[in-house]
Amino acid sequence: MRGSAFLGALTLLAAGALTACGASGPSAEDEAAAAATRALEAESAKQFCRRLTTERLIEELVVGGADACEKAASVVSEDPGEVSVTEVALRGEDESRADVAVELEGGEADGIGGHVGVVREGDRWLLDRYEDDFLRSSLIVSIREVDEGAIANERMKACMGGQIERVGPERMRAIFRAGTSGGEVLVKALLPYAENCPAALAEYGADEFTEGLAEKGNSPAYVRCLHDELESLFLLTDIAPQLIGENPDSAAVFALEGLVTGAKRNCIGKT
Repeated sequence: MRGSAFLGALTLLAAGALTACGASGPSAEDEAAAAATRALEAESAKQFCRRLTTERLIEELVVGGADACEKAASVVSEDPGEVSVTEVALRGEDESRADVAVELEGGEADGIGGHVGVVREGDRWLLDRYEDDFLRSSLIVSIREVDEGAIANERMKACMGGQIERVGPERMRAIFRAGTSGGEVLVKALLPYAENCPAALAEYGADEFTEGLAEKGNSPAYVRCLHDELESLFLLTDIAPQLIGENPDSAAVFALEGLVTGAKRNCIGKT
């Protein structure tokens, strides 16, 4: 009986020892991957800005710091999709930093991929940096998802996407930062690239002015003529870039009125 009890005790001790060894917790690589995943899949701006990222990243990302970050609609997505981590590389002598390769699938962020940096602060791993390849991919996908305004034009999407592929890292980060502010700040950041797409801008302007005219009783031939006339005039005068934004220059508006009047005159009688 004593031998059986002794062997039973040894068995329990061995089981306990094995359990203790197996309960050492996740590796640093696992924690780094989990931190990147939590941040990139976050749907709450408050959680992202206050709990999942470093102050350094927020200062780089958003004008106005954490308070502004919480109000910036573009820092998180309502439907971010799912993150797949493909590689984790620990950095530093104490392995408190890591480069994480990620891919996002599904949702509004579908197709974004690249590297992000995470850092251990105390006992937490936090998102600390978007690397250049991740930012570039994010901007290209963002352009793809725009569904209103000049960039919604398919020719503009193709033209702008090609330019973002070639823009330098510093300028790319400035555009990304402007994107979190939105509105006129973003328009000003993107305008130089839109100006490099004159054909797309001309088509967009013509689309805007002729949209809905057929439903108002105008003949298809008149609408088609007006569209073609305006597109040609916008391209010839290069006026379209001056009309982008919420407050276009008054001189450009007057010039636009003249172009529209001339185009209408040329298309009167088309049936």
